[in-house]
Amino acid sequence: MISLFSFLLVSRSEDYSSQPIEVPKDKLLGGLLATGFDEKSYLSRYQSVLYGKALIREPSSYLISRILTLASAFLYAFLTNRVLLVDHGADMINLFCEPFPENNSTQTTVSSFLYLHLVHDYDDQDKLFFCDKDQTFMQHVAWLIMKTDNYFIPSLLLIPSFEKELRNLFPEKGTVFHFLGRYLFHPTNQAWDLITRYYQAYLAKADEKIGIQIRVFEKEDGPYRQHTLDQILACTLKENLLPEINPKKHIISPPGKNNTKAVLLSSLNSGYFEKNVKVWSEMYLLSLTDKLVTNSWSTFGYVAQGLGGLKPWILIKTVNETAPHLIDEPFRWNRVSTTLPSMTVRIRKELTLGCLFLM
Repeated sequence: MISLFSFLLVSRSEDYSSQPIEVPKDKLLGGLLATGFDEKSYLSRYQSVLYGKALIREPSSYLISRILTLASAFLYAFLTNRVLLVDHGADMINLFCEPFPENNSTQTTVSSFLYLHLVHDYDDQDKLFFCDKDQTFMQHVAWLIMKTDNYFIPSLLLIPSFEKELRNLFPEKGTVFHFLGRYLFHPTNQAWDLITRYYQAYLAKADEKIGIQIRVFEKEDGPYRQHTLDQILACTLKENLLPEINPKKHIISPPGKNNTKAVLLSSLNSGYFEKNVKVWSEMYLLSLTDKLVTNSWSTFGYVAQGLGGLKPWILIKTVNETAPHLIDEPFRWNRVSTTLPSMTVRIRKELTLGCLFLM
């Protein structure tokens, strides 16, 4: 089931308070985060660096889809100097902290506006949004109403008028979602309590934390069928992510200190998740792992990868319960959009202002 996210882009005219808070050295992530928040009201903003990694570079109705589309809409609003108003719906309450200090909601009357249809079924006319000529026209429209279920940041990277600004903001294109995610998506105290309690109980003492999240396409009674489990096990053993052992023999630990590994295996099976806060908590926990195994169509894994700045191992999709080969080498996501590999880029030569279409 695909959720749609609606945005208004407006042109600019010019009981956790008792918990002790450990203040990290770089609580503002190298200047990425703004000051001015009540730290006890937004614990995850300032404590997340204690659980995960520092930034990988200096800054220069479906939850996962909504996170991706919100990041895309925010970046577009930033590039075009607009205010972003989000219709987040009732199912996103108590998930994210307010990302902006001293933010006040306002009421206003919409006069002239332009509707942008960037949903997965958009046609060639809708895709004119990604042309420089049409972007120039939209600069004169006060209100843009956007409906989307796509992660369209890769398309923004291809628009010539945005190229210089994006290059200054993100010298490495693969870090775009990492920085946007670390800026925008901080768990509320309710979600942060679930995350930190699980982390301290099961992950904190491990020398290495391994996350596994595989999207399956067959209807299954449990989280994974046997052939999927076999592929996961074969991959993790081949890549030395997990130690190879003989299950028929007793494991005798050698003397001295032994490295320990904790494995976080997540599932989107409805029996495991009933509320979005649990989905968000487990997604965030995956981002705190050291190594991540996922597959190419797992948006759940994509978000975890981006938030954590990880280079995941990508399992090959199985066909008729078999895989052509086990795994692709790790790479950082953001060079693809959520609808690849079926999506390709086509240049409309008759438009001279740089119009790039994603098909």
